[in-house]
Amino acid sequence: MSPSSAAGALLKNVGLSPTRQRRIVVERLFELERPVSAQALYEELQANGAQLGLTTVYRTLSSLVESGLAHVFEDQGESTYRLCGPNHHHHLICQACGTVIDGPPAPEFSLWLRRLETEHDFRAERHHLEVYGTCGACRLAE
Repeated sequence: MSPSSAAGALLKNVGLSPTRQRRIVVERLFELERPVSAQALYEELQANGAQLGLTTVYRTLSSLVESGLAHVFEDQGESTYRLCGPNHHHHLICQACGTVIDGPPAPEFSLWLRRLETEHDFRAERHHLEVYGTCGACRLAE
C-alpha cells in the first residue's frame, strides 16, 4: 500500500475525509518519531513543494487530534503534534531528544482510576498519561 493510500485509509477509519491536504500532512507525520509544531511542519512541507497554507496545516492537525489520530504535546509552551495509534496507550517522552514512545496502558492505573470513580462518585470519560524521562539511547550517549 502506498503512503498516500495508507494515509487515506487511516483518515477514513477515524471518519475524516481523505483530502489531498490531509493525506500530505498524515504522510509526513508517519515519518516522524518526535512531535512537531504546526509551524515547523508547514515549513517542512513547503520546502518539499507541498502547496498547503499554514491555516490548512493547523486545521488538519486540529482535526487529527479531535479524531484521536494525533496527540498534542506541550513543549516549552509550544504545541507539538504526533500521530498516535488508535488503541489506548500512554506516552513515554524523552526529555533529552524528544522521542515519544507509545507505552501500553498500566493496569494499576486503571484500577486506581476505577477506585477513585467509586470513592468520589466521579465518572472519568478520558485521561491522558505522559511519563517524562530519558530514553536508553540518550542515557548511553551521556
